[in-house]
Amino acid sequence: MALTANSVPSVPGGSAYPYDASLALCASATLTATGYLGSPTQLDLGLGRQGGVMVNDLSGLYTTTGDEYYRIFLLGSNDNAFGNGNVELLGMAEYRTASSNGVIATILGASPTVPAAGRVGGFLEIPFSTQRFGINYRYIRGYLVTGGTTPSITLTSWLTLDYKGGGWV
Repeated sequence: MALTANSVPSVPGGSAYPYDASLALCASATLTATGYLGSPTQLDLGLGRQGGVMVNDLSGLYTTTGDEYYRIFLLGSNDNAFGNGNVELLGMAEYRTASSNGVIATILGASPTVPAAGRVGGFLEIPFSTQRFGINYRYIRGYLVTGGTTPSITLTSWLTLDYKGGGWV
């Protein structure tokens, strides 16, 4: 059975994620290979816990071959060089054209079609906290893993931090 919307009423694209260029991981980047997202290569969120949403606005996604997949990771570190072994996974989302390409291939189906009805593009939203196991991670980077015959994704990726002054949390 294909993935379908549930019966609970919703408004497509109803979430508001303010764009702040200082929190951008990449802007209108077309990527075809595994690697870090755009420039700047990292964001410094400062000391202490931060939370929010990594917003990935997909404006282009090659799916014609039917075996492509795209995994977007949010990584944190207290090493601004992001040296091997000094990095923690803070969040992840994926888009897969076939269930066999999923991280959990025996359970997940193919991702819904992008764009969804009534949308120009599609969002992959990754809620996150910079705190894991009692450690706050100061530096943030986005990372993409691609696979399949001809992967190509165009996206703008940014962080929207929790607003603690009475707005979203």
